[in-house]
Amino acid sequence: MRWIRTAEELVELVDELEGCRAIAIDTEADSLHHYREKVCLIQVAAYGGGAWLVDPLALRDLSAGGLSALALVNTHLAAGAGALMWVLVEGMRIKKATMLGFASGLVAGLVAITPAAGYVSPMWAIVIGVAAGAICYGAVLVKARLGYDDALDAFGVHGVGGATGALLTGIAARAVLNGGNAGGLSLLGKQAISIAAAGAWAVVVTFVLLKVIDLTVGLRVDQEAEHEGLDGTLHGESAYGSPGGTAHGT
Repeated sequence: MRWIRTAEELVELVDELEGCRAIAIDTEADSLHHYREKVCLIQVAAYGGGAWLVDPLALRDLSAGGLSALALVNTHLAAGAGALMWVLVEGMRIKKATMLGFASGLVAGLVAITPAAGYVSPMWAIVIGVAAGAICYGAVLVKARLGYDDALDAFGVHGVGGATGALLTGIAARAVLNGGNAGGLSLLGKQAISIAAAGAWAVVVTFVLLKVIDLTVGLRVDQEAEHEGLDGTLHGESAYGSPGGTAHGT
């Protein structure tokens, strides 16, 4: 369920806020920018392919009926709408539309439609994708203000996108597809309670575990090691083969 995925991202957020605040690092980041961008796009392709090919509703009982077709169509529509909305907002803000932004919006749409794929109409799938693209873009911007380290924007896209999709499912679910439970205040309330309960559990347990780890073995390395890079300081190698280095530290 999508609220479980949102709870997982809250676990990561607590980890980032509690022990992994970002620090300014003056390294060869620019030289790795294009490499990381390519890796991101490959990951998005793999994630997106998995979401389309292994949709639990589209493959229910290995059938190819109306529900499966609806889930498949909704997945495509929401992903496309999320990608389009992200680049539109990005274009208005920075006057450019980036491929990384397109990929992020696509993932936001996929994440948000997951709980709703088999329960909403195609028009609502587009609405959910558009909402996810805009809301997740805003959530990613908040990261800079709070200063937490979320390199892959897992919470901003997956956590916030998952919560957005789960809440909108409570509004847009069609009774004929959801066991007679149509979207409305009642179902919306149940979805909200599920998200809040899973999130609260994840935050509290994660916080306690992080405190225990911090008091025993420590939660993070010192700033010098962080500036140098954990691949070099802990493993004696360079993971990305940066200029002047080797991929295996030789």
